[in-house]
Amino acid sequence: KIREDFYYRIHVFAIRLPPLRERRDDIPLLVDHFIRQLAASSPRSGLESPHIDGIARDTLDVLVEYHWPGNVRELRNAIEHATVLASGDRLSYFDLPPEVRGASNVDLTACGLTSEQAQEKDRILQALRQVGGNRTKAATALGTSRVTLWKKISRYGIQI
Repeated sequence: KIREDFYYRIHVFAIRLPPLRERRDDIPLLVDHFIRQLAASSPRSGLESPHIDGIARDTLDVLVEYHWPGNVRELRNAIEHATVLASGDRLSYFDLPPEVRGASNVDLTACGLTSEQAQEKDRILQALRQVGGNRTKAATALGTSRVTLWKKISRYGIQI
């Protein structure tokens, strides 16, 4: 709690900054800014994180719909999370943090996936990330064969 006399010393001019959930039009601009900022600060060589060119439209819609209790800081962290986990050059729904994905009302059938397929794709992506993209180790971790995993990677369009 701030001392009352100190508050009145600094409270010469008040600026009201509404929470992010009340400024949904700002979210696409902030997302673009954070993607550029993170791309500028991350290395782009070898097997390190890929260069992210943008975000899929349906993924941006999910971000706009989310309630953002942590405001801009939470949005930045979500974009950083997605950037680190991205398997391609554009952020997708499956790159978002689980709490953001779980709060969305995205119709996964619009992405061509049932909810079970989306969960399976998510599990495959997580397994691949945990083993550094090694398909054999990912297949073992998932309890499936390499051939089955390869087919699912191809079916879901997962880029390694």
